[in-house]
Amino acid sequence: MIKYFRIYELVDKQTYETYKEQAWEFFTTDILDTLTGVRELFDSPITVNNWWWGGLYKYRGLRSKQKSAELGSPKSEHRYEDSHLCNAIDCDIKGYTAEQARQLILRNVDNPKISKLMRMEANTSWLHFDCKQGKPRIYLFHV
Repeated sequence: MIKYFRIYELVDKQTYETYKEQAWEFFTTDILDTLTGVRELFDSPITVNNWWWGGLYKYRGLRSKQKSAELGSPKSEHRYEDSHLCNAIDCDIKGYTAEQARQLILRNVDNPKISKLMRMEANTSWLHFDCKQGKPRIYLFHV
């Protein structure tokens, strides 16, 4: 468990029913630290998955290899397979549009709470962030 979030908010129903609290092991420490940091930076509730409460979101955190291929790139940072752990989150932040959230993060690039945040997806109605290494921080990418 991490501050502010329960595991059923980050995984789909099948994963939760199969693994319960063990599903935390499917995430990188970097993405869990970053999710907490984003929550604290905004000081506002964040919705990742909401299936637990009857909502439609269920694959905005961890995705199986099959779901990654269906919902985006087969090399998605959301996936868990073999030795690759989930390293991405899609979410909504209460009180902010996705673009407002991206701009606030870009204005706070040096904030230690989000020091591991590396990339954000551009031009989406949700906030996608991940901790994929490679290019200078923090950059926007297009799918």
